Amino acid sequence: FLFKFVVASTHVRVISRATRIMEGGRLTDPMECTTLATIFNFITPMMQRNQNVLRDCCESFHILDLLCSIMMQHSIDPLILRSACLSLTMILQDTEMYFKYAGKVIDDLQLLVPLLEFLNGARFRDLYKRALRHGADQKMLVEIDADNIEVPPLTHLSNERVCEAFLAIIGLMALFAEAPKNGEMDTYREQVSEAMSKSNREQILLRLLLVPNDNLKL
Repeated sequence: FLFKFVVASTHVRVISRATRIMEGGRLTDPMECTTLATIFNFITPMMQRNQNVLRDCCESFHILDLLCSIMMQHSIDPLILRSACLSLTMILQDTEMYFKYAGKVIDDLQLLVPLLEFLNGARFRDLYKRALRHGADQKMLVEIDADNIEVPPLTHLSNERVCEAFLAIIGLMALFAEAPKNGEMDTYREQVSEAMSKSNREQILLRLLLVPNDNLKL
């Protein structure tokens, strides 16, 4: 019984930890960003394996509100962006959760259009600079004025953290580009598809083929 209680309460504790990090306004700290990304990377497979945990996270602890709030920040760490997109994609791949929450998600994320700005758009430069704050790249950021860092063109983009964030965004967009199952009407996908088309989604995605990253070319 005690073991089951500990397992059942794990997702509650990690979501609480994530909320405290967000409320503390410490998302400029690379260590806190890594911690938050790790939390989402930990809880996502928990939700995937256990339907009760998935429902509890969405219905009782409002993890979707937390994820959408993170993804709509103007400046966001690529590790967090990646983990949040992957977590949101996993949740919405569940049919029950999709039809219950997709409408709210696309409202909160403005039909996913702002995410295009990370893919070599207005928010790409900041995403790249945030990526440099991690690991060995951080030394370069200390030595060079962050505002004067030269962001490489897509043809020379080699930062794995940025590329992985790109892949996670594309995965979320692909979810809404899928054909409705069993021929059901799906106004959510129609709304997202229309908004994306008006925002030059195809041209933006085609430009990503310039990135020397094999995973982005698949």
